[in-house]
Amino acid sequence: MKKIKDQYTKYKLTLTPLTPVFIGSGETLNKTKYYYDSAQRIINVVDEKKLIDLLSRSHLVDNFSEYLLNNGNRGNLVNWFSEKRINIDSVNIWKYQLKTGTLKDNRDPKKQLNEIKTFIKGPNGLPYIPSSSLKGAIRTALLAYEILNNKSKYSGFFNKDISKINIRKIEEEAFDPISNSIFRALRIADSKEFGGENLILVQRYDYPIHKKEPNPMPMFLECLNAFKPVELSLIIDEEQNKNKYFTMEKIEKALKLFVELQAQAMEAFRKNISEFGYMIDDEYDEKLDCNMCLGGASGFWSKTIVYALAPDSQTAVQSLKELFDRKFRIHKHLLLDKEVSPHAMKMINDNGEYIPIGLCNLKMEEQ
Repeated sequence: MKKIKDQYTKYKLTLTPLTPVFIGSGETLNKTKYYYDSAQRIINVVDEKKLIDLLSRSHLVDNFSEYLLNNGNRGNLVNWFSEKRINIDSVNIWKYQLKTGTLKDNRDPKKQLNEIKTFIKGPNGLPYIPSSSLKGAIRTALLAYEILNNKSKYSGFFNKDISKINIRKIEEEAFDPISNSIFRALRIADSKEFGGENLILVQRYDYPIHKKEPNPMPMFLECLNAFKPVELSLIIDEEQNKNKYFTMEKIEKALKLFVELQAQAMEAFRKNISEFGYMIDDEYDEKLDCNMCLGGASGFWSKTIVYALAPDSQTAVQSLKELFDRKFRIHKHLLLDKEVSPHAMKMINDNGEYIPIGLCNLKMEEQ
């Protein structure tokens, strides 16, 4: 009989962001929930319990409630405190502080700080990387790997009308039905919570391929900062690992192949900017290659298998732009999606250099 300890192969995963990574909590902070200290370039996020205690002691609960009711998302905590002659710098009502990176005061309304989308946090209020995000990225990479290495087997699943492609059927072909999926053998744990000092606030930019430079979006994201490694653990149940499907080598090959596929799709964007920044097929650092795109705002290509499934990239572009044109006619996909679809990348501004969001290095070590 196999010993229990021999049934499982354990790995330590080290996830190193090469550019800021955003994994959203679903929460959005408006200006009544934070205070931007422009002198220190720090965001102070409100602890609602501490704020209520302060308002109670000052007999201002009803007043503040009325202010929120009348102003909604237009409300501003700093302005209200000023009206009440309360020095906001003298109160301790903060849950955590957030560095703002290259964010600057700007008169351009598109670049002014407004709503902030927050990073996912655990019960203790500390951020972490959820296992579902990592497992989802690995699953998508492995599916693309299966398709690219067995094109004839999956050719019948492609449909020029992208909306009619049955992704579930493709996954069942690759991984077996959900009730008996080989992914039952793969178990990833959430990362440990890490300190808020590892987060940074960035503004999202959209870079349409026909423009000379990216457009600032009124969207600000709490991100795990670059070069702030996070550890997770991965366990393979070898009894459920059919035909030894999961191996460290296969997962690493799949991740790398999928990143290379994304790089090919995004190559067109490099042509319009001489100092484009860190593309995902380049070495960001002499020791760390990008082998994963992770999280929200990491781009359409990190979430789709269409470019792997289509018979060639031209067919993928044509099919995708027709789909996007039906859904988002205002964006003129039929006209603008020539070399790649969609025709815009999500990026951030890092000291004047535009870089993609969510580029990572994932290192696996058997324990």
